[in-house]
Amino acid sequence: MERIRLRSPFLPPVLISESANEQAEIRKALEQEIKPINSIEKMYVDDIGSYPIAERFINQYGPALPGYWFETLEPYLHQQWTNNLYRCPAYRLRTAPVPHMAIMPPPGPFGSYGYNGSVYFPLGRWSLGFPANPSDLNTPASGPGVKQNAVRAPSNMIATGDSQLVVIAPEVVGSHNLTYGGWGYNGNGPEPSPTLRNKVDTEINLRHNSNHNIGFCDSHVEAIKVKKLFADEDPIRRRWCYDNEPHFRP
Repeated sequence: MERIRLRSPFLPPVLISESANEQAEIRKALEQEIKPINSIEKMYVDDIGSYPIAERFINQYGPALPGYWFETLEPYLHQQWTNNLYRCPAYRLRTAPVPHMAIMPPPGPFGSYGYNGSVYFPLGRWSLGFPANPSDLNTPASGPGVKQNAVRAPSNMIATGDSQLVVIAPEVVGSHNLTYGGWGYNGNGPEPSPTLRNKVDTEINLRHNSNHNIGFCDSHVEAIKVKKLFADEDPIRRRWCYDNEPHFRP
């Protein structure tokens, strides 16, 4: 099976051939895990008119402003990153809170879910959480993410979903950001050692039967096979870009 799509609260999901038990598990994961987060994010965007910035290293400047996308949503969700709402039962790796200071390698945040807000190559500049002033990333003046009316095809734009598994040696963890093509998923990121690469592959296969549960900007959710989600294909690349363009490398 390639995916299962929940089109709206009022229409039945489109199910492609799969066992009844697998269909039920996929439907449950979509409805109970990613959809609440995705729906609340849309509520925030409807109120504010722009998407949350992915991260802002504000711990250097004090707690006046939220630093990460999930902190921005706290007044709506009333949940913190380490609370149960953000803990997917199928995610078996470490969950870590926001660090108290910006250091490298980062000690967190790690966990079950990620946001299409990365600034990284190759498609990060077209993600939802790219700062309004990208040359000024590390100050509270970085500004909001992409304006709501700049998203050309909300039903085809990835917003949130199962976290991308990344290697922070000596362990594998879930990134708080979703990054198209990064971290060795399709050759654009650093390739980990064979042992850690096997660990990534094993955890991907065990979590939702190799699916990523993904929420889109119109609030519908889909279960998409990992290889398909990160495929270097025109229709797939468009789903990561708010202008709905593929932005192929020259």
